[in-house]
Amino acid sequence: MSAIRDGGLLPIMLDKERHLLFSLHVIDEVEDKIGDIGKLQEQIESKGRMKFITWLLTLLINEGAAYKQFQATGQIDGAEVLTERVAAMLVHGAGIKGITDSIFKAFSMASGGEAEPLDPDEDEEDEEDDEGNMTAGEDE
Repeated sequence: MSAIRDGGLLPIMLDKERHLLFSLHVIDEVEDKIGDIGKLQEQIESKGRMKFITWLLTLLINEGAAYKQFQATGQIDGAEVLTERVAAMLVHGAGIKGITDSIFKAFSMASGGEAEPLDPDEDEEDEEDDEGNMTAGEDE
């Protein structure tokens, strides 16, 4: 499914399939919080990042739900709204990397990047290739 054809929504599986939407509204909120959207990656990777990731994930999920509600009814009233605590409970510690990858994919889609969500297995293959290259010149 093309996320662009679905209004820019990026599907993500948590307790159920939910959708992230990096809309102009979200970009404005992020800029209010960190000053410059260009600092997004730095903020996600910095000390104290879990509070920011939880806040941003909640914002993206709620924006996706509001957009889906708007598509269905022409209004955002009635969309399921998560609190940060609930969003945090839906993510297990082992899933943080997947969450941050999804946040970056949603941002990339919003800024005219990939039309399809990136294949998460693509990075794993690259890492395996790098490992092979690191050991290629070593004596056994």
